[in-house]
Amino acid sequence: MNRFPLAGWSRYHICLGSLDDSGGARFFHASQEASPCADSRIPVTIALQLIASGLCILFVGGGIAFADSSPPSLAPMLERVFQSVVSISVKGKAAEEIDPLLQDPFYRRFYGLSEELPPQTSSFQAVGSGVIFNAQRGLILTNYHVVEHANAITVSLNIGKTMHARLVGSDPETDLAVIEISADNLLAMPFGDSRHLRVGDYVVAVGNPFGLGQTATLGIVSALGRPGLGTDNLATFIQTDASFNPGNSGGALVNLEGELVGINSATAGSALGINFAIPSVLAEQIADELVAYGKVRRGELGVVVQDMTPKVRLALIINHESGVIVSQVNSDSAAQRAGVLAGDVITAIDGHPVGSATEFRNRIRSIKPDTAIRLLVDRSDKSFEIAARLSELKNDNSPESPITYLGSIVLLDVKAGVKPYGKADGALVIAIDKDSKAAAAGLAAGDIIVSINRQAVHSSKETLDLARRSGHSLLLGIYRDDALRFLTVQ
Repeated sequence: MNRFPLAGWSRYHICLGSLDDSGGARFFHASQEASPCADSRIPVTIALQLIASGLCILFVGGGIAFADSSPPSLAPMLERVFQSVVSISVKGKAAEEIDPLLQDPFYRRFYGLSEELPPQTSSFQAVGSGVIFNAQRGLILTNYHVVEHANAITVSLNIGKTMHARLVGSDPETDLAVIEISADNLLAMPFGDSRHLRVGDYVVAVGNPFGLGQTATLGIVSALGRPGLGTDNLATFIQTDASFNPGNSGGALVNLEGELVGINSATAGSALGINFAIPSVLAEQIADELVAYGKVRRGELGVVVQDMTPKVRLALIINHESGVIVSQVNSDSAAQRAGVLAGDVITAIDGHPVGSATEFRNRIRSIKPDTAIRLLVDRSDKSFEIAARLSELKNDNSPESPITYLGSIVLLDVKAGVKPYGKADGALVIAIDKDSKAAAAGLAAGDIIVSINRQAVHSSKETLDLARRSGHSLLLGIYRDDALRFLTVQ
């Protein structure tokens, strides 16, 4: 049978029925084979009304099928889907939270405890779900947080068979992982295209809530493109009201064709009907990288960027509503080699407009290392392209750099054409990360940094360079409201 969506249209066979005088049934058939009019299309909602009136409709569809007066059902589709969704149980050890008092050296000395705080770990067991996406190799896609810290991973198939699994690779930034089992006669779930989803489309969440076993819940797509939900997650999520519960993580969100459109990932705390899934387009891309390399390789340009705020546009006399401003260019980075400068406004990557700093970062990281890209840049009232070749993003575990005391900051040289020109010499703060240590110390947009650790500065570059070379605290001399004051950033 051909597939069709519940809320769409379908080809049909109709048998119009009526009762004759003797109470017997008389039928008049209009079928695909007998009449051209049978290739017409009717909405399913109308079909259901016709059924209620005694009309017999046989739909030609793989997702839902019924004849005579049988009600519509998702059972044919779910019978296939259940074969591709597995239950996962893990055992492992994780670090325990330590009482802050025990971390205080004075407290430990006072009570005669050892100077060294021994590592605190505890054993745990957890359950989750996964989706078979490669039957030949026994590859299963799940959430990173399901298998995080796992020492042993066990997979249970829908037929009741249980086996051990090994971790192929994981990616914390997208909360995805791939595990592998050795088994025959597996059925892989096909990937659907999550880009074709619309708000209001029906979806079904399938997983292993509370370890009860395979469970399906029906809902709709409530929203699309939800950002990282307060985390550093690179994914933008599908929001659905299909019910998720503990144990659903890593399970399948499918359309009515039985195609994978999302990986169930998170719920909004105690809220009801607000659940999130990672789109299948991203999940498939990450799965391919994990299978090939055991990790996800991401591109890096080597810049710190900020959103284009109204204050920044006004100060830089920029008419663009979109784009990001470069606040810092890392030394020996792809950006520096390409000629990107602090203060540049990047409005597009490879011809695609950039709307925010988050979008910019995600797009750069979605491109493989050693890929050549084109940046559309605005600088000094001129717009031009810069060609850059991305390097590979590395996990940076180095100590905190002194520049982070200023945080993500946009500075502008105080020169002719800039509003405070003539009042003070230094670097004008156009925008600053509100969560930075400098902001916490009181530095704000509109301030002019005139000195760092009592050494005068005369430009944005000099300010950033001196901040990098300084120790683990900064004494900022700032000009504000026609007066000089000092701020200590620690």
